[in-house]
Amino acid sequence: MMHGTTSAFYPAIASLDVATAMMDGPQGRWLIDEAVTEAIRFRQAVVRTGRRISAAADRPDWFFGVWQPQEVTDPATGARIAFADAPAALLATDPSCWYLEPGASWHGFDGLTDGHCLLDPVKVTITCPGVTATGETQPWGVPARVLTEYLATRAFITALDDAFHHPPTPVHPPRHCYQQLIRGGTERVRLADAAGRIAAAMVTVTPPGIPVLMPGESLGAPDGPLLRYLTALQDFDRTFPGFGSEAHGITTDPDTGDYLVECLNASRHTGR
Repeated sequence: MMHGTTSAFYPAIASLDVATAMMDGPQGRWLIDEAVTEAIRFRQAVVRTGRRISAAADRPDWFFGVWQPQEVTDPATGARIAFADAPAALLATDPSCWYLEPGASWHGFDGLTDGHCLLDPVKVTITCPGVTATGETQPWGVPARVLTEYLATRAFITALDDAFHHPPTPVHPPRHCYQQLIRGGTERVRLADAAGRIAAAMVTVTPPGIPVLMPGESLGAPDGPLLRYLTALQDFDRTFPGFGSEAHGITTDPDTGDYLVECLNASRHTGR
């Protein structure tokens, strides 16, 4: 990253110009309205699903919730309406539907003034049963730690956790790798062939934007945490092109979708 900078990164500047043009005029308002409406539909669908499960009484009486008001006020009639039953047009156009009302139990904040804070409709927070917003323990629920452990058993998330909890082994100092990089002493290696190789450049995956590999570190065993994590990202990118993570220090083969990592030449370095 010695000669890298985001200022001025002209592709990013061009992207901002394109985004600005897209938001200019009626089409910009339409794009925003569409995003808000889709978020509202999702919010209401979660609540309605929870109500259906509770009403059916044929399974455990719980479901995820959404951090949002339980009721809103119809300004035309003054009547209170359940959030899940409110017209989408009302929720999409009336800011008062999103206020964190002083004293309301759903948000758990004290000392608010009327109209001071409101939710962003498109930023949805999913809640687990078990603890209220004010910190009170309910008779039954799914603790966040239990949910975290469950998610940790999923392959991709396990690979992510392992990659950050088991850092690679350093073999050479970064300055040595940089000298090799500028002198042509490196080569790009497919992940499938990268086990035991020594990285010549930093690898950072965004999100989360934290380096998983530094110059001079070993990529480890074929079934090690780092290669499993990068392979999971590679497989995701192949399955969902255009929706992958941004991996700095990784080059993607345009024909095969293989991740290529800049490594020290094997002929010059044994890794010992």
